[in-house]
Amino acid sequence: MQYTLTALIEQKRDLPALANAGATEILIPLSGYSFTSAHKMNLQDALDLAASAHAFGMQAALLVNKIFAQEEVNMLDDLFAYLSQDI
Repeated sequence: MQYTLTALIEQKRDLPALANAGATEILIPLSGYSFTSAHKMNLQDALDLAASAHAFGMQAALLVNKIFAQEEVNMLDDLFAYLSQDI
């Protein structure tokens, strides 16, 4: 049986330690979209970190766990539209 070990990353400097500990995926808290992490990253830093994780052979996921008010839902549409482009 194969498992995914997902670790919430707080800072880019933690990436090598998480990889050495066996993490197969990192969860990146995104500023404006997450409320459960002390160190949230802007989108560009998160994408850069995701690329670094891939270089370590790890997957990366963006943490979006904020409760959005109706008038904020467009933020999600904009985020998903941006991420669906070839960046």
